[in-house]
Amino acid sequence: LRIGYKKIMSVEPFDEDYNFCVERFKNNPEVELFHGYSEDLFAKMMQKVDEPATIFLDAHKNAWFDGGTHPLSREIEVLKAHPIKTHTIIVDDYEHGAQGMTCVSNVIIEIDKINNEYRFEAIRRINGILVAYVN
Repeated sequence: LRIGYKKIMSVEPFDEDYNFCVERFKNNPEVELFHGYSEDLFAKMMQKVDEPATIFLDAHKNAWFDGGTHPLSREIEVLKAHPIKTHTIIVDDYEHGAQGMTCVSNVIIEIDKINNEYRFEAIRRINGILVAYVN
Protein backbone atom coordinates (compact mmCIF):
# COMPACT_ATOMS: atom_id res chain seq x y z
CA LEU A 1 0.00 0.00 0.00
CA ARG A 2 2.83 2.40 0.78
CA ILE A 3 4.23 2.05 -2.71
CA GLY A 4 0.97 2.89 -4.45
CA TYR A 5 -1.14 -0.25 -4.78
CA LYS A 6 -4.85 0.50 -4.37
CA LYS A 7 -5.85 -3.07 -3.51
CA ILE A 8 -4.01 -6.10 -2.19
CA MET A 9 -5.32 -9.66 -2.11
CA SER A 10 -3.43 -12.40 -0.35
CA VAL A 11 -4.03 -16.04 0.46
CA GLU A 12 -2.69 -17.82 3.53
CA PRO A 13 -3.28 -21.52 4.22
CA PHE A 14 -2.16 -21.72 7.83
CA ASP A 15 -4.53 -20.65 10.61
CA GLU A 16 -1.90 -18.93 12.76
CA ASP A 17 -0.48 -16.92 9.85
CA TYR A 18 -3.92 -16.07 8.47
CA ASN A 19 -5.12 -14.86 11.89
CA PHE A 20 -1.96 -12.78 12.29
CA CYS A 21 -2.61 -11.10 8.94
CA VAL A 22 -6.28 -10.51 9.74
CA GLU A 23 -5.27 -8.74 12.94
CA ARG A 24 -2.47 -6.80 11.26
CA PHE A 25 -4.65 -5.52 8.41
CA LYS A 26 -8.01 -5.22 10.17
CA ASN A 27 -8.04 -1.44 9.65
CA ASN A 28 -7.02 -1.65 5.99
CA PRO A 29 -10.09 -2.24 3.79
CA GLU A 30 -7.73 -2.23 0.80
CA VAL A 31 -6.35 -5.60 1.97
CA GLU A 32 -8.51 -8.63 1.27
CA LEU A 33 -7.34 -11.87 2.83
CA PHE A 34 -8.31 -15.37 1.76
CA HIS A 35 -7.93 -18.40 4.03
CA GLY A 36 -6.93 -21.55 2.23
CA TYR A 37 -4.63 -22.71 -0.53
CA SER A 38 -3.81 -20.61 -3.57
CA GLU A 39 -4.54 -23.46 -5.97
CA ASP A 40 -8.10 -23.55 -4.61
CA LEU A 41 -8.69 -19.80 -4.33
CA PHE A 42 -6.68 -18.14 -7.10
CA ALA A 43 -9.43 -18.37 -9.74
CA LYS A 44 -11.93 -16.77 -7.34
CA MET A 45 -9.41 -14.04 -6.51
CA MET A 46 -8.75 -13.31 -10.19
CA GLN A 47 -12.48 -12.87 -10.86
CA LYS A 48 -12.17 -9.66 -8.83
CA VAL A 49 -9.35 -8.28 -10.99
CA ASP A 50 -10.59 -5.97 -13.74
CA GLU A 51 -7.43 -4.06 -14.63
CA PRO A 52 -3.75 -4.94 -15.12
CA ALA A 53 -2.28 -6.03 -11.80
CA THR A 54 0.93 -7.27 -10.25
CA ILE A 55 0.50 -10.97 -9.53
CA PHE A 56 2.94 -12.56 -7.06
CA LEU A 57 3.07 -16.36 -7.25
CA ASP A 58 5.15 -18.73 -5.17
CA ALA A 59 6.68 -21.58 -7.16
CA HIS A 60 6.51 -23.82 -4.07
CA LYS A 61 8.80 -26.77 -3.62
CA ASN A 62 9.56 -28.87 -6.71
CA ALA A 63 7.47 -26.58 -8.77
CA TRP A 64 7.01 -27.93 -12.24
CA PHE A 65 5.21 -29.67 -14.18
CA ASP A 66 3.33 -32.75 -13.18
CA GLY A 67 0.55 -32.77 -15.69
CA GLY A 68 -0.88 -29.47 -14.49
CA THR A 69 -1.60 -30.55 -10.92
CA HIS A 70 1.05 -28.42 -9.23
CA PRO A 71 -0.25 -25.14 -7.74
CA LEU A 72 1.95 -22.94 -9.94
CA SER A 73 0.87 -24.65 -13.15
CA ARG A 74 -2.80 -24.33 -12.13
CA GLU A 75 -2.34 -20.65 -11.25
CA ILE A 76 -0.75 -19.94 -14.63
CA GLU A 77 -3.69 -21.71 -16.29
CA VAL A 78 -6.00 -19.26 -14.47
CA LEU A 79 -3.94 -16.36 -15.84
CA LYS A 80 -4.17 -17.82 -19.36
CA ALA A 81 -7.97 -17.80 -19.07
CA HIS A 82 -8.15 -14.28 -17.59
CA PRO A 83 -9.29 -11.59 -20.07
CA ILE A 84 -6.39 -9.26 -19.18
CA LYS A 85 -3.15 -10.43 -20.78
CA THR A 86 -0.77 -7.73 -19.49
CA HIS A 87 -0.43 -8.43 -15.79
CA THR A 88 3.04 -8.18 -14.29
CA ILE A 89 3.73 -11.69 -13.03
CA ILE A 90 6.30 -12.32 -10.32
CA VAL A 91 7.26 -15.93 -9.58
CA ASP A 92 9.14 -16.41 -6.33
CA ASP A 93 11.40 -19.42 -5.74
CA TYR A 94 11.45 -20.41 -9.41
CA GLU A 95 14.77 -22.21 -8.88
CA HIS A 96 13.56 -24.06 -5.80
CA GLY A 97 14.60 -27.66 -5.50
CA ALA A 98 16.30 -29.91 -8.04
CA GLN A 99 13.96 -28.89 -10.87
CA GLY A 100 15.28 -25.33 -10.98
CA MET A 101 16.07 -24.81 -14.65
CA THR A 102 13.27 -27.10 -15.79
CA CYS A 103 10.93 -25.02 -13.70
CA VAL A 104 12.05 -21.66 -15.06
CA SER A 105 11.98 -22.94 -18.64
CA ASN A 106 8.44 -24.21 -18.23
CA VAL A 107 7.30 -21.05 -16.46
CA ILE A 108 8.60 -18.92 -19.32
CA ILE A 109 7.02 -21.19 -21.94
CA GLU A 110 3.65 -21.14 -20.19
CA ILE A 111 3.62 -17.39 -19.47
CA ASP A 112 4.59 -16.74 -23.08
CA LYS A 113 1.37 -18.54 -24.06
CA ILE A 114 -0.58 -15.83 -22.21
CA ASN A 115 1.00 -13.08 -24.28
CA ASN A 116 4.07 -13.53 -26.46
CA GLU A 117 5.07 -9.92 -25.79
CA TYR A 118 6.07 -10.73 -22.22
CA ARG A 119 9.68 -9.92 -21.31
CA PHE A 120 11.43 -11.79 -18.53
CA GLU A 121 13.98 -10.79 -15.91
CA ALA A 122 15.53 -13.02 -13.30
CA ILE A 123 16.44 -11.50 -9.97
CA ARG A 124 19.16 -13.43 -8.21
CA ARG A 125 18.56 -14.25 -4.59
CA ILE A 126 17.99 -17.50 -2.74
CA ASN A 127 15.95 -19.65 -5.15
CA GLY A 128 15.41 -16.71 -7.49
CA ILE A 129 12.58 -14.44 -8.57
CA LEU A 130 11.33 -14.32 -12.14
CA VAL A 131 9.52 -11.18 -13.33
CA ALA A 132 7.37 -11.24 -16.49
CA TYR A 133 6.13 -7.92 -17.83
CA VAL A 134 4.82 -6.32 -21.00
CA ASN A 135 6.35 -3.00 -22.07
